[in-house]
Amino acid sequence: MADNFFIFPNGRVYKCPLCEDFPIHALEIRENRLVATGGLNEERFFQLHIAEGCVMNKLLQPGNLQYNADGTPRHRISCCLLKQEMKR
Repeated sequence: MADNFFIFPNGRVYKCPLCEDFPIHALEIRENRLVATGGLNEERFFQLHIAEGCVMNKLLQPGNLQYNADGTPRHRISCCLLKQEMKR
């Protein structure tokens, strides 16, 4: 399972796009490499272990999610921003 990264034109790379207005990104692109930032960043404020896969999908489109009887998600969604039709 891949991590979700939200890359912005200014080189900031967030794991959660909810914080994009604040310079608390955990990663940056420097010289075409993904580099971890130090100091206070989104990883230190909260842990992003979202069983459903994508924080944006959980917040904005919770009706798309299905759960097992024990409360665990039936599927992980990699990114709700991907709008590509999948054929069966």
